Amino acid sequence: MVTVSIMVILLSVVLVNFGGLSKARNLNIARNITVSDIRRAQSMALASRNLTSGAQAGYYGLTFSTATPTQYQFVADSSAGVRQPVIVSTNLPATIILNSIRLTKPDGTIIYPTYLEILFKSAFGRTVMTYSGGGASGTKESDDVVRITYSSTADPTATITIDINGTTGNVNQ
Repeated sequence: MVTVSIMVILLSVVLVNFGGLSKARNLNIARNITVSDIRRAQSMALASRNLTSGAQAGYYGLTFSTATPTQYQFVADSSAGVRQPVIVSTNLPATIILNSIRLTKPDGTIIYPTYLEILFKSAFGRTVMTYSGGGASGTKESDDVVRITYSSTADPTATITIDINGTTGNVNQ
């Protein structure tokens, strides 16, 4: 009886600790998938890969919106500026949501838009950002730094960030 009681106690401790690990694991998965998609968009832009329709690509990139915090889209525009159908919508792991988007301008101004498009210009890889909401909007070749923050709905204090430098295209995780 004592042995069974000890085993039950140990099993409950292990299960409680395992639940805490899944939050961190899901945050890491969300970050890794997003970073991989950002690098994929950069690679496709630098390679000047044509769109599936055969049209020449102008941009490849990702769109994020706090209105749909459980997913983001991989998108492309033709060289004529025509938006192609969404290439793929990526759902974040269970319990993970887009918490915030922060844009830091070169002068230090910080904006929290609700919508962000990070596009990479075909053949050159130059970053172009379109953003709106949070009291501001804009579209330009960007020297801004974007921080995407994911959080866990199970534990809102558990967050993870991805920084994208608009000048260099570097992605820091």
